[in-house]
Amino acid sequence: MSSVIRPVGPLPPRVYWVRRLVLIGVVVVVVALVAALVSKVAGAGEQPATKPTATVGADEPKGSDGKDGKGSGDKDTSKDDKAADKDGDQKNEGTKDEAGAESTAAGSGDIPACAKEDVTIGLSADGETFKGRNVKFALEVTNTSDRSCLIDVTDKTRELVIVSGPARVWGSADCVDPEPRMLLLAAGQADSSSLTWKRVRSEPGCPTKGVEAKPGTYRATASILGKKSKELVIVLS
Repeated sequence: MSSVIRPVGPLPPRVYWVRRLVLIGVVVVVVALVAALVSKVAGAGEQPATKPTATVGADEPKGSDGKDGKGSGDKDTSKDDKAADKDGDQKNEGTKDEAGAESTAAGSGDIPACAKEDVTIGLSADGETFKGRNVKFALEVTNTSDRSCLIDVTDKTRELVIVSGPARVWGSADCVDPEPRMLLLAAGQADSSSLTWKRVRSEPGCPTKGVEAKPGTYRATASILGKKSKELVIVLS
């Protein structure tokens, strides 16, 4: 004990005390460095574990099975979106079906077909004398009744015929096979259309290629549902 308090040796006691203080200082510094290093390593090891925990807890709750809630949430959202789209498609299809039903009902019985006495047809041309040019006719079908009605305005029911004397020269329905075009005409409503005669002859069924009509005077008449227009006189030169 006396050797600790009073150093024994050939050197003065002061030298031994300085050595002891230096040694104690070195030990303290080493211990402090080790403690700081351990604290830093421990802090770095805890940080990654803390960060994901905070993220999962705040933004992406875990499911009951402990798995990340992100995948299941996306799947649920996708299912909801698909269900919504499916409902939307069903609604759209329902709207189309209703529109189709209304159209069918309108065509089948709700709106009657136009009768002969319900319509008139007018005929005009873009001139009286035609020198080397085709003849363009304008036709106008009018519903003269007090109700709406449906009428086919293709050449199956509406026809323009051109004659010369007693001979039939050309007919607009001779060389065509059109699909029906049903038109809804309100009371007093008119439908206008045009037809061009290319100065050729024709026959029903169009058995031969049309031969050019000769210069002369021709008469044109339009008809629909058996109702005829006034006769129109034209001259080819």
